[in-house]
Amino acid sequence: MIAVRLARRNGGILEAEYRLWLYVYPTIVFPAALILWGVGAAHAIHWFGLAVAVFFLATGQAITIFTMINYCIEPYSELSSEAMVTIIVIRNSMAFSIGYIITPWVKLGYSNAFIIAGFVSLAASLVFLVMIVWGKRMRIMTSHLYQRFLAERQALGLSHS
Repeated sequence: MIAVRLARRNGGILEAEYRLWLYVYPTIVFPAALILWGVGAAHAIHWFGLAVAVFFLATGQAITIFTMINYCIEPYSELSSEAMVTIIVIRNSMAFSIGYIITPWVKLGYSNAFIIAGFVSLAASLVFLVMIVWGKRMRIMTSHLYQRFLAERQALGLSHS
């Protein structure tokens, strides 16, 4: 709905960056959920509070994956399979590395560790604003690389068209 509304304001032209506004939800929810989880665990809150934190982390992750896949595949449809593999590798690498990053921070205490993780998450999530502002310019600047890829793929007989 957000992308359609922005496209209407843009004379009916849908830009891939319009989809990134959906990422406002994870940008707010990830830090809040991490802080709720860490501070809640440190102060032994009821298990339901921790379940709420996990719920928000899970919904934020689902929206993140959906948003990033759509943002990547929409302008580069011929790269969809390569993009999916790349996104899955990055996601799995991040999930694997978080255990090694956050575990040593727990020595600081659950509250401090997850407050730090929340602010790191906020900083990382705010990168979507960079892509909203400069994403189209980046796509235009690299369009020759995409065109070259398509030409090479067509020469090999691998084109979808």
